[in-house]
Order: sequence, then C-alpha cells, then structure tokens
Amino acid sequence: MTIEIFFIFVAYVVGTYMGYRMGKGTVLDIISVTVDNLVKEGYIRHRKDKHGEIEILKWNDNQNG
Repeated sequence: MTIEIFFIFVAYVVGTYMGYRMGKGTVLDIISVTVDNLVKEGYIRHRKDKHGEIEILKWNDNQNG
C-alpha cells in the first residue's frame, strides 16, 4: 500500500467517524425538540404519569388519565 492510499484511507475513516458522532447527537436533539413541540401544541395525545413524565398515547386511546 502506498502512502497516498494510506493517507486517503485514514482521512476517510476519521471523516466518517466524526460525521457519525456529530450527526448522531444532532438527530436525537431534533427528534426530541420535534416531539416536545408536537406535545406542547396539542398534536400528540399524551398524559403525565405519577412521576411527572409524559407518556404518549395511541391515537385511539380515549382515556383522559
């Protein structure tokens, strides 16, 4: 393996790893913010359990908890 191919391989691996690490946190943050906003605006049926955590209900769940 020549030095150029080795350098390209290392750069590819490092770039892929960094993209994965940076993208993973961003995707989870976006999902969390989106669900929180949908709950706040009333688009998702939900209720709070006895510990104060939000439980998302099925669309056909008619309980008011």
